Amino acid sequence: MTMRLVTFAECFGWLHQTSDSPLGVVMCASWEYEAAMVGPTWRVFADQLARAGLPTLRFDYPGCGDSLGTSQAPDAFDNALASISAAAETLRVQAGVNRVALVGHRLGAALALMAAETLDVDTVVLICPAVHGKTFVAEQRALCRILQARTDAAVCRDLEPGVVEVEGFRLNPESLKRIGKIDLAALKEPCPKRALIAGEPGWTEYDTLNDSLVARGASVTRYDLSEAAGWTPALIPVAPPLADCNSIVSWLQEDAEFKSHQQTEAAPLKTHQQTEAAALKTDSFHETVIAFGPAQNLIGVLCQPTRTVAETENRAVIFLNTGANSHIGGGRAAVLHARGLAELGVASFRIDTKGLGDSPWTMEGPISVIHNAESTVDVAAAIDVLKAKNYQDITLIGICSGAFLAFQCALADSRVNRILLANPVLWLRPNARQLAGALNGIYGSVPTYAAKLFKKETWKRLFKGKLTIGRGAQIVSVLATRTFKQIREALRRLTCVFLRREPKGSELAGLLAKLKARNCEAMLVLSEGDPAPGILATLLPGVDFSAVEGLRIIDAPNSDHAFGAPRPRNEFFRLICDLVGIRSAHQTASAEPEA
Repeated sequence: MTMRLVTFAECFGWLHQTSDSPLGVVMCASWEYEAAMVGPTWRVFADQLARAGLPTLRFDYPGCGDSLGTSQAPDAFDNALASISAAAETLRVQAGVNRVALVGHRLGAALALMAAETLDVDTVVLICPAVHGKTFVAEQRALCRILQARTDAAVCRDLEPGVVEVEGFRLNPESLKRIGKIDLAALKEPCPKRALIAGEPGWTEYDTLNDSLVARGASVTRYDLSEAAGWTPALIPVAPPLADCNSIVSWLQEDAEFKSHQQTEAAPLKTHQQTEAAALKTDSFHETVIAFGPAQNLIGVLCQPTRTVAETENRAVIFLNTGANSHIGGGRAAVLHARGLAELGVASFRIDTKGLGDSPWTMEGPISVIHNAESTVDVAAAIDVLKAKNYQDITLIGICSGAFLAFQCALADSRVNRILLANPVLWLRPNARQLAGALNGIYGSVPTYAAKLFKKETWKRLFKGKLTIGRGAQIVSVLATRTFKQIREALRRLTCVFLRREPKGSELAGLLAKLKARNCEAMLVLSEGDPAPGILATLLPGVDFSAVEGLRIIDAPNSDHAFGAPRPRNEFFRLICDLVGIRSAHQTASAEPEA
């Protein structure tokens, strides 16, 4: 199978294709936060569609992911809707298909059905569709309240009136207003001939949508998801829902023209693997997608400045994955940081290590590769890429699990000149069993509360007036506050129980001293109230953090764990500039610009 970069209308996308076909698929993801959290499933699903003979295009809406622009534009929602039309035309041209099916998830399903009204589309798949926009907005507000309940997080503290933010991803008032008006059951225009509604069983909203589509002349099939967790936003995604993916693929394969083509004419696609492909560019930067590693199947985006500066022309930054996030980072931070650095004359490489983002996935899901010391091989391969392009001064940037990986890489590879470690939970990797227990203890309860927001029972109570939005959010907030306090305590206990292979204070101090001895500069950034400072205090009891040799420690008050919210993200960008050594060379950039 090939996975080929395509760009159109300032959008960044991937075309998955194994053979020619009269029918292709455009995938319409949900909005930013949900798209990021369900990203691993979306990537796997695209592969499954392509392997079944259906050329598939997945892409980022304008201002989202790796695309250009900002999702905070007043017309962001309309831009996303329009981009689906551009994606369909791109698929027809690039893959040679005659017809396009739209596959959408959550808000993306609503966008798909709305776009189908004006496109020549006769087939849609609606996965957990957001039938009523008001419900979707209420869910996002409830998630925002959960985060606001964390007294140690500034995620919602600086929000303008009317803005909803979830893990650094914002919905502005204009987008919320447009989304709130969505009522898929009330659409009047002619609809696609075939429709599949796939979702959690029991949602009456799906019944209403089903009846509406049938009344408009569609042939509707219902499918109850057997692996609903795979389609639900979660901090640590579960293993890919292959059974659901295969069932949806089988339904699409029932298309009469597709079946006839497969039986008589389908031919394997003859292409060669591209290792580099030009992506998007502006006046200040140009980006290249690079396939790297021994098998040339790891994916990274090299962002290079249009103009070079003598002081920094040989310097490059590598952005590592944060948790299960792809190379765009939490709140799209890595994209914004990379393009901000390019404006200052510094190149960067935002990469996906194995099992994450656009790199090859694993059957066990992202949790199997987070905090995996074997990923140092992937980072070493990324350094090879930069060295081959004459970047000799290398800085690694890692948050949470990325900080763990950056530390491991610096210990193993003398080519690393600097590391920025933000809120590391682990320093040295425990065995697999201990790690699984630790991760489940750390992350297990957070997605539980988020997932409950998508359960039909919660919204039935809201619609029947038994639970008001305000009261529901208040209850969830109290539970969330307790949960995060429990997580912090659990993390400290895990340092002693699960993480027995963690270095003792003297051992950690010795490792940091080794880095200093070879002039590898280390900066540690700790969010106020985050578990990371407590863990470090356990490893270095009674030690004055400011006096730890080889480690420059920065306190970050009012910052969320992943530095995805705008103000913490901007402060983090300043620290990156300081570490790389460009603030003295440029009297500029209080924050990275919009992409």
